[in-house]
Amino acid sequence: QTRDFRVLSLSKDEVVDQVSVTDEEVEAYYDENKAQFQEPENVDAVYLTLSQATLAETVDVSEEELRAEYDSQAEQFAREERKAAHILIEAGAESEETLATIQSRLDAGESFGELAKEFSADTVSGRDGGDLGYAGRGVYDEAFEEALFALQKGEISEPVETSFGIHLIRLNDVRRSDVPSFEELEGQLRNELARAKAEERYVEVRAELADAAYAADDLAGPASELGLELREVQNVTRDGGAAPFDHSGLVRQLFSEDVLEDGYNTELIDVGDNVSVVARVKTHHEARQLELAEVRDDIRATLEVMATREALQAKANELVADIESGKDVDEGRWKQFEAQGRGAAGDLSQLVLRKAFTMPRPDGEQPSVDAVVGLAEAHIIALDAVNEGDVDREDPEFQQVQQFLTQLEGQREYGVYQQYLRETAEIERN
Repeated sequence: QTRDFRVLSLSKDEVVDQVSVTDEEVEAYYDENKAQFQEPENVDAVYLTLSQATLAETVDVSEEELRAEYDSQAEQFAREERKAAHILIEAGAESEETLATIQSRLDAGESFGELAKEFSADTVSGRDGGDLGYAGRGVYDEAFEEALFALQKGEISEPVETSFGIHLIRLNDVRRSDVPSFEELEGQLRNELARAKAEERYVEVRAELADAAYAADDLAGPASELGLELREVQNVTRDGGAAPFDHSGLVRQLFSEDVLEDGYNTELIDVGDNVSVVARVKTHHEARQLELAEVRDDIRATLEVMATREALQAKANELVADIESGKDVDEGRWKQFEAQGRGAAGDLSQLVLRKAFTMPRPDGEQPSVDAVVGLAEAHIIALDAVNEGDVDREDPEFQQVQQFLTQLEGQREYGVYQQYLRETAEIERN
């Protein structure tokens, strides 16, 4: 369905002279909504973060280690690619019979490529005799890949089932790329060795940090001892704060009695994969009521937005009434939109579009008129026509949806019938 409509837009500038907020109104709003202006209990904290990724950046990897790793892995970096062809059969009641027919004709010496042209449900590759070209690992479905890389050149697989159907796979060729040079792989090998070393080091340092933080009266000592950066964070509430204090376990520890009142460090908390944090409270701030002076400007801005919206709503209502009474309203400012669908884009506001599709149909030549108002704009909408969409009832997608809804209705009725049986059943206990 599409709709034809016109839009007259009003901006907040057109009602700015009607908007004013007095000091008395600000004070009254503050007095009536004090609960909105409370600063929750919060803490300022210091903390240490230990991460495997950071350790990897500081790990030294020697030239000798890189050369040894290259020598041990070089052959693995020579990428093997296999050229496959396949015949795809749709899974179903007739699939076994079709596969048997293909297999008997293969046994009789017929060409795999010709049979692919005749039988394959993959019509794109079928035109080329089932040819899929060269590909390495990680391209095909797991079952398809496993079968392909187990074949010898020229060999045809047993039937392989995937989410696409049932495949017969033929390995046509195998090729391997040259072994990359040391210079090409140096950066990758360095990163891999650094990560491996950092993984071992992370486990060691984590244990050292947990012990040091447990025994220390502050975090400066453990930071110096282990070469970690001591960081600070402010305004962490019981609901959390900026990362890593978005981790509920760490926040719970921070506000525990031992840490908040007795001055201990938190336990070492794992806040992510190979990332651990220990913290302590630096300053505890009780919840407090914000003074009017601290929030006056925010309240004034809020009231101005509310007053602007009310003024826009009043002007929009007035214009709607004028249009419905037959008056001509600012004819030069209307924008015409024809045959607009629900998903229309461009310069058409989604606020307007949603409203246009909820409005009642026009009565003959008389348009349906309404308004939609935002925080800083209003739009008068005159709906001129509703254009029904064309439905192709033979379209497979339509039939699929129709079948789904029929099944859904059948399930609903069956559920109602079950409930009826339960409610009317007479049960005797022996």
